[in-house]
Amino acid sequence: MNLYYVTLNQGRSDNCYVWADSVTDIKSFFEAVSTANVTKIKKVVYSKEHLINATSVRAFSPVAYDKEIRAFVVTDNYQGIITLRHVKQNLTDEFIQEKMSQYLGFNNESINDYNTITRL
Repeated sequence: MNLYYVTLNQGRSDNCYVWADSVTDIKSFFEAVSTANVTKIKKVVYSKEHLINATSVRAFSPVAYDKEIRAFVVTDNYQGIITLRHVKQNLTDEFIQEKMSQYLGFNNESINDYNTITRL
């Protein structure tokens, strides 16, 4: 699992760090749960030679979305908060949990459990 720096755009740019196995997993996750466009994905490395993995921009369509959700996640050794912005409103918490387990991780570990998902 690698750490990626993701830029999302929906009228303004928002950035987040995501643990995932591949760029494809990140794109699949955000296409499933977010109305924002993924404009950049950068693999975080210690070398300046490997900074950018560019992605294509999806056309923006006006869809109802939650401004922000926070998922309180648990791994074998860690617990913490994953914050997502521009999440589609019609998604259930179970669907979001399923997609996060399928595509994402937390601190380089697989997500085992979710304490709660808060919509803001």
